[in-house]
Amino acid sequence: MWTRKEVKERGRAAFKRNYWWCVLVALIFALISGVYSSAGNSSDSSDDDITVNQEYLDSLGEDADIADLPLGELISDSDGNPLNFSFNIGPFSYGIDEMEGMLPVKFNGLLSAVTLKVFGGIIAIAVVATIILSIFVFNPLMQGCRRFMLKNLDEKADFGQEMGGGFKPYGKVVSTLFWRDLYTVLWAFVFIIPAIVKSYSYRMVPYILAEHPEMDAQDIITLSRKMMDGNKFNTFVLDLSFIGWLILDALTFHILGVFYVRPYIMSTDAALYERIRDGYEYANSPAPEPVEY
Repeated sequence: MWTRKEVKERGRAAFKRNYWWCVLVALIFALISGVYSSAGNSSDSSDDDITVNQEYLDSLGEDADIADLPLGELISDSDGNPLNFSFNIGPFSYGIDEMEGMLPVKFNGLLSAVTLKVFGGIIAIAVVATIILSIFVFNPLMQGCRRFMLKNLDEKADFGQEMGGGFKPYGKVVSTLFWRDLYTVLWAFVFIIPAIVKSYSYRMVPYILAEHPEMDAQDIITLSRKMMDGNKFNTFVLDLSFIGWLILDALTFHILGVFYVRPYIMSTDAALYERIRDGYEYANSPAPEPVEY
């Protein structure tokens, strides 16, 4: 069995030995996964009925050019309060006035069905584009980050070689991580708790893929599940042990996260895989041949 102290010390030592490259890798991983993306100023009433803010229009007088007025002031919720929210699309955030500038039609004071369809179309296209980028670009980049941290446990990993290795073999990387993400999403449709449990089951997938790219995608996922049998709860507790660091990270506006917390966590995660892998191989190794005297 592994201990939290053991893997954290191993991860911290490796991280400190190659400090600046680990910081860069963790920062890339965080930016891709949206850890530092702005949450925006989403209105709590965004699910309410949206109407034209008639009271605001009446206060402008008859000579006001409605077409030049801010969209966020013209639209109100069901209580008559002007809306000022943003759309969060992947790592990007767009305010409602910015979205207005992206529209191919001029807002004329009436929230027409055409305008709503344009909004929906823009958001749908952005969501689809983000999903495609995640599958074909972001996942391989994050795979490169995992490769770097794993290699860095034993020696100073080469940034370019390991990050580029996240795209090799490209088809296998894309398909394996796609199936992992798809299974997690499908479990989320069942309930959030099974999805969380399954995310722990698939935790080792990137590392197994890094060490055994010749394996079939489904075999990698199956092996990850087997390796995590009996380790999911302890891994969950390991994650909870970083809660103090994450609070400090938030209090420092993620500055501490960039220069210490995130690379520390990622390096520890690689050390966790190494320890679980070694324990699994030992437990499942064939019995030695009897020695004849």
